[in-house]
Amino acid sequence: MKRVSAVLVFIVAGLPHHARAADPVDILTHTPPRVHEGQSVVRVTAQTPRHVQTALALAESLWSEGAGVGAFDIQIHTDRIPVLLEAGLQADVRIPDLQAHADRAWAQVRAAERMLRDREPAPRGLGAHDEAWFENYKQLAQIDNYVDTLHAARPDLTTLEVIGQSLQNRPIRAITITGPDRPGNAAADRPVVLWNGCLHAREWVSPMTVTYIASRLIDDYDADPGVRDLVDHIRFVIVPMANPDGYLYSWTNNRYWRKNRRQNNASDFGVDLNRNWGFEWGGAGSSGNPSSDIYRGTDPFSEPETQVLRDLALSFGPDLAAHIDYHTFSQLILYPFGYADGVFAPEPDRTFFENLSNDMSDLILSYSGVFYDPMPSWQLYPAAGGATDWFYGAAGAKSLTLELRPASGGLAAFDPPPGTILPTARENYEAARFFAARTARPIAFTVPPVGTVQADEATEVEFMVAAGLQDLDPTSVAAFAAVGQGAAEPIPVSPSGPGRYTATLPPVPCGQSVSFFFSATTLGGATIDYPADGAFTADAVRTVFADDFSTDQGWTVGAPDDDATTGIWVRANPVGTSVGGVQVQPQ
Repeated sequence: MKRVSAVLVFIVAGLPHHARAADPVDILTHTPPRVHEGQSVVRVTAQTPRHVQTALALAESLWSEGAGVGAFDIQIHTDRIPVLLEAGLQADVRIPDLQAHADRAWAQVRAAERMLRDREPAPRGLGAHDEAWFENYKQLAQIDNYVDTLHAARPDLTTLEVIGQSLQNRPIRAITITGPDRPGNAAADRPVVLWNGCLHAREWVSPMTVTYIASRLIDDYDADPGVRDLVDHIRFVIVPMANPDGYLYSWTNNRYWRKNRRQNNASDFGVDLNRNWGFEWGGAGSSGNPSSDIYRGTDPFSEPETQVLRDLALSFGPDLAAHIDYHTFSQLILYPFGYADGVFAPEPDRTFFENLSNDMSDLILSYSGVFYDPMPSWQLYPAAGGATDWFYGAAGAKSLTLELRPASGGLAAFDPPPGTILPTARENYEAARFFAARTARPIAFTVPPVGTVQADEATEVEFMVAAGLQDLDPTSVAAFAAVGQGAAEPIPVSPSGPGRYTATLPPVPCGQSVSFFFSATTLGGATIDYPADGAFTADAVRTVFADDFSTDQGWTVGAPDDDATTGIWVRANPVGTSVGGVQVQPQ
């Protein structure tokens, strides 16, 4: 196959230095400007639209994704809180001293950085993914460099390109991940799933999560048949950093900066890039005031950042299948529409979105025990001119907004401790794979990893099957297994719940392996195997002895005459320790 990746690498490497990301600040020595003195974060409860306008007029910044009648969070000068109360709003102070909070949050980032620098670096090996890289927040140049490394590690799976420039002429980059051309399955003909992070500058968990998803897709391609199936049949186009100017500014000047860096007038900067999209632009939940955090801009797509993403999406034509816009915070799965109260997607898409978002929520909950609340976007707040509405309403893609951890505001809203990054990224990697299968494959299979089975015993494997691009014949779900070098034979499959099934793997002698795969038929009569090429494999092992140390089984340590008084091993529940909010020892 003839690759174009080398040409694209030349384009990236050939950019003038001033167009690249700025050099990172030194986290250990940098002192962020103290721009939040005398400010608080307050949860207001507005009873009327006039209350909403009053709160936003008094606020320095909006700390919720949108604002409407009900409760939302604002950043405000502390001496203005009495004015809120006098206007009839309820006000619950979430962060009394925002500057002190910002100082603590920066100390957490610094502590995590110090730990990473002091620790002996683990060998990265031959894989593309580096789990340790995600243990602390990364700056713009570091994200760019990491994506470069991903491409360099797997040029056979990736294409890297600059898709446009930000307002301040910084490159906006996309990495495309897809498998090599195959007979009847050319990479250029595959459906496109597009994910972007960081439309809002201060939402640092977002670009870390999107970069993690890209990294794991690449690294798991050879080891996980389920990932290989997705990557061989979908073009994943990932834009980790949609707002490079604002993100850089949030590191150097104002940690809680939300917008891009458009100069609107002598004193007001920034357009909210998630109010600037050209579907139902200019309506509820956006503002025409240039000083507002939800300022929509002068026109739809007035900003180069939204123009770049729009043009990228439109370049795929009907191949664009699905999209996710990643934000923080609140742990929500939001689906169209968001531009006005009570507006749903037409059927059958309304039911599709409800089922998809509920199933993604259930998947994350089963994986990590964390709940992401699924709902139509307007149910949170009306917010006209958003990316998800445009991707669905104008570009025809199945689109969601993911609001990542944490669940609520208070002392860990836009700047949760660095220890939040990996749990958030891992659970959303699982959800992203599920989303891609449901929106870009004919039938969506979800199979948990099964690395080993108990020798000489039948093993039950629970899995999920759902309609994807085509409707499913639920009576057709089947599974096949082969022991050792034997031929694949049908194995029992039984329903275990809506869309859920249990397959029973045959007994396998110790030291051998079992390979297995699944299939289902669409209502159109097409049979889909999963994975399409190859199979899952599990090794048979025999457990001779197991001790999870949850109960005392009589173990002793030390010789009978050992009279040591300290340093003796004991069975106990370890006490958790943290440094700067970073967990360094399990509880």
